[in-house]
Order: sequence, then structure tokens, then C-alpha cells
Amino acid sequence: MRGVFYALTGRKVEARRVLAQLLQAASKSYGYSNQVVGIYAQLGDLDRAFASLERTFQERDGGLIVMRVLRTTGRARRAAAAPTLSLRGRGRS
Repeated sequence: MRGVFYALTGRKVEARRVLAQLLQAASKSYGYSNQVVGIYAQLGDLDRAFASLERTFQERDGGLIVMRVLRTTGRARRAAAAPTLSLRGRGRS
């Protein structure tokens, strides 16, 4: 999920670094495809995101269930854009 949040917050270099690590791990083991899908999608590379989604389906990755439940894209994007809250007006100065 770290790579997705990097991409959501505009830290594309870090997101691509995490993506490279995941792709390397995915070449040796199962279970990383759903994370790869999220990073590609948030980076705007939809062709690779859908190709990875197909691979996730073919691997029968349990992350497909989580992908539907989380749907964090909108919430995470709003949280990243939210201004830092001030303690003023909350009984503290």
C-alpha cells in the first residue's frame, strides 16, 4: 500500500521505486499482483494496471477481495490534500 500512497501524494519517484521492488518480488512469488495493480492505476498507467489485474485474477490472488472492500482512492486522495489541523479553538493555544 505504501506505493499507492506515494503515487496518491505525488511522490511518483518513490512509487516507481516501490513498484520495481514489487515486480521483482512478484517474479519469484505470488501475492504481489494486487499491489502492483494499485500503483499502476494511481500512476495513471491504466494499460499496465489492467494487465496486472488480469494476472491477479489468473493467480487467484486473494487481494481481489480486498481491492473491492478498500476502495481507498478517493478517501486517501482527500486525506492527502487536507490541510494540517490547528489546535486553536480546541481549548489549546
